[in-house]
Amino acid sequence: MQCEFQRRSRLGGVLAALFLIAAACSAQEQPANAQPADEEYRVYEAVLKLMDTIPKEDPHVAIYDRTLTSQCAAEGDNPVLAKGCTFLWVKPDTDADVERTLRRRFRGLHRSTWKNFKANNASSVTLHDPISAPWKHKITGAYKPAEVSGEWASPDMTIYLSRVGFNSKNDSKKKEAIVYVLVFSYVGRMATTGDYLRFLLGADKQWTLAGRVSYLVRDNDLVVSLLPFAEWK
Repeated sequence: MQCEFQRRSRLGGVLAALFLIAAACSAQEQPANAQPADEEYRVYEAVLKLMDTIPKEDPHVAIYDRTLTSQCAAEGDNPVLAKGCTFLWVKPDTDADVERTLRRRFRGLHRSTWKNFKANNASSVTLHDPISAPWKHKITGAYKPAEVSGEWASPDMTIYLSRVGFNSKNDSKKKEAIVYVLVFSYVGRMATTGDYLRFLLGADKQWTLAGRVSYLVRDNDLVVSLLPFAEWK
């Protein structure tokens, strides 16, 4: 079972609405046995490290425990939907549209990186702690809303992550990775952002941000695509 959040206005009212409803909706899904590779967690931690300026003292951030997928409602186990389908490329956009935009913005993006990203995100897998973050966080998942209480009843932000795409080991250039990060923020004015991030692995074996394409914006309470002119932020 999936939940659809096509209009942001539906996130209003209770701050924890997305956190609670999404958790309830995935309760009937089959458990994801596959696990992300260790290197994916290193990329995830590089992503979270960049999010260290949340404008609230002691923020509570929920990280959803199922990764986003490229599937639609009738096809897969996507934990959250846009217009009945994936947030990775919001209708009417396609994966080919996103690929063209990323190639234009991420100079030198390996074809094998995007191919691996698409393959990895064909289905959802389970995330788990430990994962390092600059703020208090909780891996949320498939349980009943009544089980959410106390300080986690109203998280300040909910993060959905895609699987990470890596370039082929046969590529002669630097190791690179791309990941999609969907954020529902309840700090101040409600906001929804969806960003494609590119990372390069340095000589120090640390993943460093090498580009960002902001893909989602709010327009009359609708989640819409910026393609074909995705903007930098």
